[in-house]
Amino acid sequence: MLHGVADDLLAWTRLLACDGELAKAEPKTLQDRVLHAPASLTHGSRRCWLNFPPTWPWTNQIVAIFACIQALPRPG
Repeated sequence: MLHGVADDLLAWTRLLACDGELAKAEPKTLQDRVLHAPASLTHGSRRCWLNFPPTWPWTNQIVAIFACIQALPRPG
């Protein structure tokens, strides 16, 4: 059951937030590039920041995915 939920989340992320080659990528490719990114979580000014290394090849695409997700209208 949990595997199905994870597959659905990847499919919806690809549908709503990905463009270019990631929009057509297989779930395994999307998982390797986005979910396995070496990021660090930092705290400051009552906020949490997710920092990606600038040398990671897909940093710009990951940042674009997060921007698309944040730009979606709130449900309800």
